[in-house]
Amino acid sequence: MRKVSCLVMALILSICMGTALADWMPDDGHKMHFPQYPDLLGWNVNATNPVILADDWMCSQSGPVTDVHFWGSWMGGITGAIISFNISIHADIPANPPVQPYSMPGATLWEYEVPFAWVIAQELSTDLDEGWYDPASGVFNYPDHNVYFQYNIFLDQYIDPADLFVQEEGVIYWLNISATVADPAVTQWGWKSSQDHWNDDAVFAFWGNLEWVDLYEPPDFIQSLDLAFVITGPDEDGACCYPDPTNGQLSLCIQTTQSDCVNNLLGVWEGPGTVCQGMEACCLIDGSCLDADALCCINELGGTPQGPGSACGPPEACCFSDGSCADLDPLCCIDQGGTPQGPGTMCTTPVACCLNDGS
Repeated sequence: MRKVSCLVMALILSICMGTALADWMPDDGHKMHFPQYPDLLGWNVNATNPVILADDWMCSQSGPVTDVHFWGSWMGGITGAIISFNISIHADIPANPPVQPYSMPGATLWEYEVPFAWVIAQELSTDLDEGWYDPASGVFNYPDHNVYFQYNIFLDQYIDPADLFVQEEGVIYWLNISATVADPAVTQWGWKSSQDHWNDDAVFAFWGNLEWVDLYEPPDFIQSLDLAFVITGPDEDGACCYPDPTNGQLSLCIQTTQSDCVNNLLGVWEGPGTVCQGMEACCLIDGSCLDADALCCINELGGTPQGPGSACGPPEACCFSDGSCADLDPLCCIDQGGTPQGPGTMCTTPVACCLNDGS
């Protein structure tokens, strides 16, 4: 139990301290299923050229991939010199047992040889031991090192926006990474395993022979191995429905980014390019009336907006065709199919009512 507690504390401290300096923090948001954080008791998996590693993600918001963030370290803790990272994005070949037992990267959709001068690397350390695993040879060593790095590549600072890869929400892609180092005979770089698991295992292959093999964690090779990375993109503005402090309803609206909406306003982001419609009367399913932004009225409250310039008013008697009566806002009375009886009227105790047809 103490070991688990130490791991959680170390992870929180290392991410918060390191990413503050390396320009990516958890609150900065992401454009994938969820961030896959490094496992501080996990493995550093050899990804030194000619070895290539790959892991899959699902796009959570359509748009260009501007940032790639990942974690890695060096065999034996001996830091070498990285010349470049080969970063590529691939289509998904889904699993189809027994013919295709696991998913893997497919067609190359985007590729770039990123010089290390473009990379912001932040050194991190922990008192927890981490292992080294070379899937190409099957060799693993634990403990091996306790220093690792967060690598941040801001592609839009160096590449023409027209040349960035544009991902589509709900689509699965693969991120491939391979490092070219100055002295591979002495120093080997690896991509860190993740504490977070999603979809299928990570895979490895060799340049010139892309026969992908799925990865499992040493020493028993039973636990699936996933890799630590985050895909992000530009923070686009959109409508944010957030709580009215007077009643807690998601009735207020502002144009902002998804991260600001969710993390700071505790609201629901309506998507990129969506626009607040303005406050108006919103008739809810129960017949009550609430002044709300029209977009939030429909999407978050399940109500019916009553049109620009409308506002909730004092309730009055509302008569329905079945003879029942309810005290409602006159707009919502009509919305419910009733007839408002005028300002100041209120429903009273039912009494006998003789109709013209004698009933």
